[in-house]
Amino acid sequence: HGHARAIIGAIIYGAAIDLIIHYTKEDFDAIDFLTDLGKTVKEKLALNKNENDWLNDWIEKWGTGWLFDFESHYESIIEEVLGQLRGLFIALRDDTDYPKLLSDLGCYKPETKGSGTATVLAGIFIAIKFYKKPKDAILNAVNSVGTDTDSIAAFTGGIIGAIYGDDIIPEEWKNIQDI
Repeated sequence: HGHARAIIGAIIYGAAIDLIIHYTKEDFDAIDFLTDLGKTVKEKLALNKNENDWLNDWIEKWGTGWLFDFESHYESIIEEVLGQLRGLFIALRDDTDYPKLLSDLGCYKPETKGSGTATVLAGIFIAIKFYKKPKDAILNAVNSVGTDTDSIAAFTGGIIGAIYGDDIIPEEWKNIQDI
């Protein structure tokens, strides 16, 4: 996907995995993790055009097919995501129900349902909200009917898996296709 939301979502997910692998399930703290993720995101999402000729070429080619400037669009999405990360922090702190947060992210709206940023943030939120109950995290993600459940569940599972490893997969799930 060449859309800025897909690129930013992929970077956020990578940054989340990079951060979470340094925790164990015993020392994981969701508030600390979100704080660190928020600090890391701005740095990881910077467009380093001076260091990447391929990026300059790609931005130039992207600009021929769209009516708006990629860099401005990209920067506006970064600001949006930083606000949404603050929203995740507040929702976690205030013990907000995850369906409300998914709604706030636009996960139920047809026009933003599969957004590359909303699905990643939803997956991260569900994973850290239910990290003490990994099976519940996955079940809540896959049963968020009306959202892009497969993407959200994949992100949730990746985060939970990074904390616990694959030995937590329930036996009854091991006969699922492509385990």
